[in-house]
Amino acid sequence: MRLNRTASLLVKFYRNIKLRTKIFLAYSILMIVSIGVLGFYAYNENVKVAEEKILDSITGSMEQSSENLERIFSNAERQINLFSTHYTIQGALLDYSKKGVVQKYNDYRTIEKLTLLFEKSYDILSIRLFFTNEEKFWNDNYTYFNYDKLFNKNEMQRFLEQEGVYWKSIYTLEHPYYGVNNVITLTKKVVNLNDSSDVLAALAFDISEQSLRKTIKNIPSVHKADIFIIDKQGRAVSSLNGNLIKSIVVNPEIIENVINKNIHTIKPNNNSSGNLTAIKEISNYPFYIVANIPNDEITKGGLQILKKFSFIAIIILIISFLIAYVISNSITKRIKQLIDVMANVENSKFSVQVPVIYNDEISVLKRNFNWMIERIRNLIDAVYKSNIEKKEAELKLLQAQINPHFLYNTLDSINWLAVRTDASEISY
Repeated sequence: MRLNRTASLLVKFYRNIKLRTKIFLAYSILMIVSIGVLGFYAYNENVKVAEEKILDSITGSMEQSSENLERIFSNAERQINLFSTHYTIQGALLDYSKKGVVQKYNDYRTIEKLTLLFEKSYDILSIRLFFTNEEKFWNDNYTYFNYDKLFNKNEMQRFLEQEGVYWKSIYTLEHPYYGVNNVITLTKKVVNLNDSSDVLAALAFDISEQSLRKTIKNIPSVHKADIFIIDKQGRAVSSLNGNLIKSIVVNPEIIENVINKNIHTIKPNNNSSGNLTAIKEISNYPFYIVANIPNDEITKGGLQILKKFSFIAIIILIISFLIAYVISNSITKRIKQLIDVMANVENSKFSVQVPVIYNDEISVLKRNFNWMIERIRNLIDAVYKSNIEKKEAELKLLQAQINPHFLYNTLDSINWLAVRTDASEISY
């Protein structure tokens, strides 16, 4: 209802304003809308180009980092498979309960040397073995632990059911030698090579968050992008600046889209954080590299161009307003000339003429008006002359009618005057 009332008021206002104002407003609105649309288009195109440039500069580095991480993970998987099937491990763990203390100690030292060799040779923070037995000799809380130090009940069940390597995402590891570190751990069952149903131990290779961070340092942060390595739950496994570790930095639904729909770029308008998010999968592993680029960094260049464009647009609008004023004034000035001449014609001044200079529609109107005035003047002259001639003819006719009658009356009056005075010589 209010909208209809506003519309009717605007229509009424438009009908009542002068033509010059209508032309000026129409031209001005057209210029403002055109420049606004052009500015909006230029801004969006600039933002789009900025997005593409930023993504190009980051995704290439993310690809390289992904390959480096894949190399670390695949190498760790290779080494854990090699370690779990190594003859030293198999020999030390088989028939453990039947061995004497000296043999157990020798096996302990042998495994310790092998562990140190693997830790120094590969990008592994620590190697740990987990057992179900409670013998103090093995569970030294340095290399050998109980199962409950690695898994809770649910994790333990999944670990036992899963074949191959089981990845345990980021958590804090308190190691007596290496101190407190955030790590991800790949685990594998150590089984008897002669009987796969015989699980001898659980083997864990710990990879430090610092090692993972090195792989993403080559990703440019010139755009103030937050670079993360995340797991399937969206938790930060590692970050370029070391912040937000173990925090959820990406909505898990986005990860699902990456897995199911192969969507690797989330635009700011589709992202709850308002950032441009680029995601790169690490092939065959449950981890992803994520770059969160603030929307301000994307729109910064567009805003600068928009400011310059706005300054130029204001100058253009001022010039356009002046041109609109001149054009509208030039049109209405000639129409006003015509109106003034019409006012003179209303006062019976038919000798006036409207000057005609141009050859446009208004000039055609002026010519037709001048022709009409000329025709009216000629008609008036013709009617006036016709009326005079008619009156003269009527006068002459009246005179012709009056003269004999007047003469008869005069003679009759003389006759009666003579009769009255007995002037018989005069009367008849």
